[in-house]
Amino acid sequence: MTQPPIEDVKTHPYRCYEMSLEDVRGDFVGGSYDAISVVTIACAFFQMHQQANPVAYYGIAVYDETDTLIAFIGRRAADEGEVA
Repeated sequence: MTQPPIEDVKTHPYRCYEMSLEDVRGDFVGGSYDAISVVTIACAFFQMHQQANPVAYYGIAVYDETDTLIAFIGRRAADEGEVA
């Protein structure tokens, strides 16, 4: 999959990305102008991966216009002290 040009990625204030096992931002998945829509994109992308391989690690992260993580969908080890 090829990445869109950087200017296209920055068009949308809310963006979601695949995450690596080390929780490093990976491929751009999609973007939107509001948080609920981009979380819906992230959920659909995660569900597609789960259908293909239910035992693999998949993480999808959603960032806002300030590049702050606002949602994470998928599997990751819980941080010590983190509330589920």
